[in-house]
Amino acid sequence: MTLTSGEVGTLTLPSALLASDADPAQPPLTVDNVDFEVLYTHSLEAWITTVLPPDWPHAGVLSGGDDAVLAYSQLPLHSSSGVSPRTDLPADSPLPCPAWSNKRIHSAGVTAILPISIPHPTDNAKEEHFYLTGSYDDTLRILSVPDGIVVRQPKVLHEMGLGGGVWLIKVLRSSTREREGESAGAWGYNATLLVSCMYAGAKVVELRGVAQDGSVGQEGGAVEWTWTSKEVGRMEEHESMCYACDVQAEEESEDRGDRKVVSCSFYDKRLCLWKWPSNTA
Repeated sequence: MTLTSGEVGTLTLPSALLASDADPAQPPLTVDNVDFEVLYTHSLEAWITTVLPPDWPHAGVLSGGDDAVLAYSQLPLHSSSGVSPRTDLPADSPLPCPAWSNKRIHSAGVTAILPISIPHPTDNAKEEHFYLTGSYDDTLRILSVPDGIVVRQPKVLHEMGLGGGVWLIKVLRSSTREREGESAGAWGYNATLLVSCMYAGAKVVELRGVAQDGSVGQEGGAVEWTWTSKEVGRMEEHESMCYACDVQAEEESEDRGDRKVVSCSFYDKRLCLWKWPSNTA
């Protein structure tokens, strides 16, 4: 959970509220009857938080704030008796400390975070992990994932200016591929992204990653990726900030060639329904 006061944390609801036969007349939630554990505190509003998938090497929470900070925090250890004490903080620490925080990558508030996983080119038991991030600085970025041992900070692998604050990122579709007509074992990744770009409306971006030939040949070894991106579509009917967008599930589409997309904007209270052809991805 993120708060406008800057805190990022976990919220534990009382068991009585979660019961199937919960009394609808019970008192509303307040700070007195919920357990909110702060993991990290941004100096300005906290806009976004994402829990990393449990199968990632470093399960935890990524958060972004109006202070332009991208932060990684470890999740507290839970047991049947509740939340165990954190053991990774200095004894005199006044605030919870993240495993890392970075204020150099984004030049304005961090508003979107999307983790993505890609099968390893030569080892089916492994995956490559990346973060997609968005910011008020109008830029979509793809970042490397720190291993926490040798590499302590994420690194920008690619960035693209979209002309508006990147508030939300969704994957329309994605696929992996072997590069046709090139050296054996070369590996690639395609993703079509739906992006809410605030005053620039909703946009569709094609993201492509190619594993470098020299690194793919190393069985199960580290892979170096080259990334490119381009805008392939947009919805410009919004007359205010486009904050949200979503897409019809591919298996629910009546016409396999088109998928319905919905986007909405703030002050003009506008909801736009449009189509995107799946076969362009």
